[in-house]
Amino acid sequence: GLYIGDKKKIKCIKKFELPNSLGGYYSTFTEFFGFKSNSEEGKLMALASYGKYSKKIQAKLSKFLSYNKETGDYFLNPVLRFGGRRDTNSRFSEKFIKIFGKPLFNNKKILKYHKDLAFNVQWRLEEIVKLIVKNLIKISKISNLCLAGGVHMNCKLNGVLANLPEVKKIYIQPASSDNGVSLGAAMLSAINEKGTFSKMNHCYYGSGFSNNEIIRYLKESKIKFKRVKNIEKIIAKKLAKGKIIGWFQGRSEVGARALGNRSILANPLMKNMKQKLNNEVKHRENWRPFCPSVNDYRYNDYFGNVTESDFMILAFKLKQKYRKILPSAVHVDGTARPQIVRKNTNKKFYNLIKEFEKLTGHAILINTSFNIQGEPIVNKPSEAIRCFSGTGIDYLAIGDFLITK
Repeated sequence: GLYIGDKKKIKCIKKFELPNSLGGYYSTFTEFFGFKSNSEEGKLMALASYGKYSKKIQAKLSKFLSYNKETGDYFLNPVLRFGGRRDTNSRFSEKFIKIFGKPLFNNKKILKYHKDLAFNVQWRLEEIVKLIVKNLIKISKISNLCLAGGVHMNCKLNGVLANLPEVKKIYIQPASSDNGVSLGAAMLSAINEKGTFSKMNHCYYGSGFSNNEIIRYLKESKIKFKRVKNIEKIIAKKLAKGKIIGWFQGRSEVGARALGNRSILANPLMKNMKQKLNNEVKHRENWRPFCPSVNDYRYNDYFGNVTESDFMILAFKLKQKYRKILPSAVHVDGTARPQIVRKNTNKKFYNLIKEFEKLTGHAILINTSFNIQGEPIVNKPSEAIRCFSGTGIDYLAIGDFLITK
């Protein structure tokens, strides 16, 4: 739906009713590519960067999702998604398969056609949402954009919207999928109770553990550990040498992104680091990128004059001069999905990046979620220890404790 917010009132100006769902469109293709719908859409987004625009594929896509070239109003063909015969247990019919070919089930080889199809699926999503946003700004005469919902977990789309000349400011709810609905309910309750709420400057609202609590977990696991002073300095040295770090600090992040408290960290300057992380730690596809965390004072240096991105939910082009310097933090299309790290919201992580900068000249680290593919992000110390022990992570920094193998 499209809404206009004025102080504490929100007015709905347009709704898109089912079956017309952009999320439904994207999740259908997520499943077609052999990924898990409503959870692995990011894989499709990453694969899209390897393809090219095709008029022929766009003509095929128009049979499934057509749209008004002026307003972006769209219509999803329910017959291709829900109707007709289906020989596979999928959210698409045999008619859909007739148009787009056999689905990529059972880890079939990804061909050039599939890469191009992924690109065009992503392109069509971006084109429709761009038209909707432009039209909304024209009608409302408001150029501040606020976005939420599962589709806006698509950081490539978000980056495209942020770069529209019509958009002055953009804010994307960092827990932008279904789990973020609870935040809206809390805000609504605050208004109803005549209370207030402030701007969301950080996401660190989850569980936290003191050093005394962490010791209990470490002793229970019978793992070797030592308490150290200035863990940021020690870990920065390890990172500079190419070691992979499990970083478990403070309160856990809300939402899908690791933002420096439940993170696996690595050196983006090393060419083979992306492959090493995918193969030895995350156990996932080699074509999937890793994202960088950057201290605030270097953000514009790396990305230029773009929208600030505190929640790793916007993708922007990394400046050309840094693409060879930071090969493991940039995707094949030259984009990265950055997180700005600020001293006032995450002092320990900020200091770690600053120590890394003293050694390498760069205030930037690879930051991926502390888990392996298919498992949730670690929350308790015992989960961090288990993930560290079963993967190629070299060191675990948990509170003020350093664990080695």
